[in-house]
Amino acid sequence: MESLITIAKTLRTLFDASLDAMALVKVDSGKFVAINDSHSRLFGYSLEALNKLGLGRLYQLNSQTSAAEALNQLKQAEPYEVFIWRASNHLGGIVNVEITGTDIEIDGGNYLLLVNKPISESSSTTKFSGMTSIAEAFHDAEAKWRSITEHSADHIMLLDTQGTILYINHTVPGLSIEQVIGLSAYNFVKPEQVPILKNAYQNVIKTGQPTRFEIDYETANDVIYLENHVGPVLRDGKVIALTVASRDVSRWRNTLKALEKSQEHLRHALEASQMSTWEWDLETNNVLWSDGVESMFGMESGSFQGSYEAFFNLVHPDDRQLLNVRIQQTLEHDVPLYVEHRCIYPDGSLHWLNSRGKVYRDASAKPQRIIGTITDITQRRESEEALRQSEFLLAKSQEIAHIGSYSWDVASNKYTWSDEMYRIFGLTKEIFDGSPESVIENAVHPKDRNKLYEGQKHLLETKKPQPMEFRITRPDGGIRHVYANAYLNFDNQGNVKSTIGTVQDITERKLAEAALRESQQKLTLHFQLTPLGVISFDTNFRITEWNPAAEKIFGFTREEALGRLPVGFIVSEKITRDVDKIWNALLKLTAGTRNTNENITKSGKTIICEWYNTPLINATGEVIGVASLVEDVTARITAQRELEKHRRHLEDLVNERTAEIREQALIINQIHDSVIATDLHGYVTSWNRGSERMFGYPAEEAAGKHISFICPEDQREFLINDVINPLLEKGEHETEVRLRRQSGEEFYALLSLSVQHDEKGKRSGLIGYSIDISDRKAAEAQILQQQKALETANRELEAFSYSVSHDLRAPLRSIDGFSSVIYDDYYDLLDDEGKHNLQRIRHNTQRMAALIDDLLQLSRVTRQEFHKEHINLSLLARDVIQKYKYENPDRDVKIIIDENMNDNGDAGLLRIALDNLISNAWKYTGKLQHAEIAFHKVKLNGSFAYCIEDNGVGFDMRYVDKLFGAFQRLHSPDEFSGNGIGLATVSRIIQRHGGKIWAEGKINKGARFYFTLNIPH
Repeated sequence: MESLITIAKTLRTLFDASLDAMALVKVDSGKFVAINDSHSRLFGYSLEALNKLGLGRLYQLNSQTSAAEALNQLKQAEPYEVFIWRASNHLGGIVNVEITGTDIEIDGGNYLLLVNKPISESSSTTKFSGMTSIAEAFHDAEAKWRSITEHSADHIMLLDTQGTILYINHTVPGLSIEQVIGLSAYNFVKPEQVPILKNAYQNVIKTGQPTRFEIDYETANDVIYLENHVGPVLRDGKVIALTVASRDVSRWRNTLKALEKSQEHLRHALEASQMSTWEWDLETNNVLWSDGVESMFGMESGSFQGSYEAFFNLVHPDDRQLLNVRIQQTLEHDVPLYVEHRCIYPDGSLHWLNSRGKVYRDASAKPQRIIGTITDITQRRESEEALRQSEFLLAKSQEIAHIGSYSWDVASNKYTWSDEMYRIFGLTKEIFDGSPESVIENAVHPKDRNKLYEGQKHLLETKKPQPMEFRITRPDGGIRHVYANAYLNFDNQGNVKSTIGTVQDITERKLAEAALRESQQKLTLHFQLTPLGVISFDTNFRITEWNPAAEKIFGFTREEALGRLPVGFIVSEKITRDVDKIWNALLKLTAGTRNTNENITKSGKTIICEWYNTPLINATGEVIGVASLVEDVTARITAQRELEKHRRHLEDLVNERTAEIREQALIINQIHDSVIATDLHGYVTSWNRGSERMFGYPAEEAAGKHISFICPEDQREFLINDVINPLLEKGEHETEVRLRRQSGEEFYALLSLSVQHDEKGKRSGLIGYSIDISDRKAAEAQILQQQKALETANRELEAFSYSVSHDLRAPLRSIDGFSSVIYDDYYDLLDDEGKHNLQRIRHNTQRMAALIDDLLQLSRVTRQEFHKEHINLSLLARDVIQKYKYENPDRDVKIIIDENMNDNGDAGLLRIALDNLISNAWKYTGKLQHAEIAFHKVKLNGSFAYCIEDNGVGFDMRYVDKLFGAFQRLHSPDEFSGNGIGLATVSRIIQRHGGKIWAEGKINKGARFYFTLNIPH
């Protein structure tokens, strides 16, 4: 048994030390159970990564072969049969391997031991029928070990700790296996390599850990590489032997170098073209990027999350739909993926990318993956955009300047025109065939065609540009003037290859020149006929022009004036300083000036002239003189001076009137009551101190506002329609109106209004006088309320006195008492009908007594003294509710009462009112399983009211008027108890509080009772 354990450990050591890429795979699941170091180095995957990748993707099995089928093929292969499979390494490269499989049974499970040997691309053309496996299974550990070593292409040795060979799987040239066993392993290497072996062997013996080293030596034709893997054989934790596996890895080394060189060339090619590769697994949604993609996006290596969503989040939001559409087209129609889109790199920069790809499918045509490239085309797009911008600017420049360009190919005798050329000639590309003859015969004005032919001839003969102006006729009949110029382009032999030229539409310039000539003619005519003097001066202030109007104003002829200086001629010498100042300012290119001077005529008369002066500037911006317009304003100035006298007189009159008005305003301000003046539209123009005291607004704030701002909103329409508008017709009006102070307090005022008139009797505004009559109105309201209360009390007292006068209560007590005695003393002698009749007698007498009590309460409500105080209605209602809950503990009623409903009133009366209202709600929800009663404050039509509502039986709104009358009931006594007095009592209480009560309801939909309290705070 110990020998078997040692052999099993040795087998594991050989598995780990083997230079072959070995893997143990479970047949039924295709799951990798174990791999050795050579396997990890060859493919670059860990055991966990391999199971995630899957056997089918590692070996790139075709779509018709599943992983289970491939493993069964290996299992059933002939002994020593070898397959060549294509495998993919972790870098995305392709590795061709020779693969064999050995069937192994472990603890009843079927496993395959896969041995992979990389081969060069040239050897991959060898035809094999399939993967090879050793047909015979290992039945014990020793057989398995020997089978692995003897069939291995590597030299495998078992050494003791001194380096003596205990076992070798292959012969050595010139020696048999028996001759080799017992020799030292150091005999088979060059002397300089012995220290390498000894150091490796001693290191394994000392640490108990395997090691790997490589020996290379040169032959006549090549360099040979041997890879050696040394592993320990342990017993009880002690190294008792060594396993050595040696392999010629020269071909693998050379193949790897070639592959690395090829991949390096590919990487450089991709970098040079700014192109990188990617693979998108559609089943796992993982995206595998080449290193260049992360570098392209400015990411750190390995920072990409490896999902399509991670890439999609980098795509510009405006381009995501386009990318999805193109991918969908690729998946549905097998068209190659091609899309140019923008991406926002992690550093925030915007780049244009070109994404290309091809979809690969399985045997059922289901898309498996998309493989493609991605290229940063930002520079190309920017160049294209710059070219488009340049072409756009050229086209716009031509359009703005009305300059078209053309080229004439001599060989084809065809024109190529810019867009502006078509616009200038009014032609389209569809009707213009591009020949010179077509242009000359159809577009050039008939009278200018010979000029154009001569110009072309001169250009070809002299080979020098020949600018010319001519007219063209457009298809719409319009005639345009154009300026054309052309240049010759020669080939290498000096022959004319083409003509390049420009055509500018100069129609506007021609029209402007004509308009200028016309303007000059008009200016000359105006110069001669204008009533204003036109005088021009040179920079030395000498007169250079003098029109007929100037002759008339000053009396000097043109000949007398030309060359003269103004001072001492038409300008008095005493204002020389002022004139020099004006002149110097004009010569410094400042704006024109306007001044009024006293001037002298030829006859010596002094006149007043108004001068309009402006500098004359040539094309280079240099001042070459001054032009002046002169008007004799002597008569006007004289009239203005007379008007100024009248103006000052009027100002004196206005000041006197203003003083009178101020005195009147001072008197108005002393009035205690409000005096307000407005314009005819009602906007405040005057607001005295009495108004400030009455309304609280200062005069500055009230000024300019419409007078309706001192009214409550519901009174503004009344003020305009019923007060102000009739006033404009009657002239005077007096009324009582409800107004509002700045604090919001409303009050009544007696308003007296009249229309104001100006000195001519025209209506100029309104004036109103207001007196606060709040106290009087309150007294009137109180008297009216007391009268109503007295009338109600008198009526109720009369009814009550009538009932009491008939001595109802005494007989009822006797009837009830004797009925109770009979019921108690003669109960056994009475039959059922007698007992029932006695109960009915007692019930009715008690009901009658309750009615009398309610009538007495109604009477007391009307007559008892009223005690006003501040009351919390919320607490009062909760106290009432608590009573009914105590009396009916079995009822489930949801109670909702608003917090802090505070008001003024008589606490005793309001408790009676709430008790009656809540009693009704409690009673009429008595048949509901889930009853609800609420008491809250609501806003209706701009004012507040209290509301008690329930979800009980409700009532028919047709009978709502009967609710608050005495003895009025909407339900029979058999349905609900009561005598019809409660709501009448509530109504009397609310009336005593100056409020009102009303109700709303629907049958079986509940009822709401609203009431207001109008007791002043």
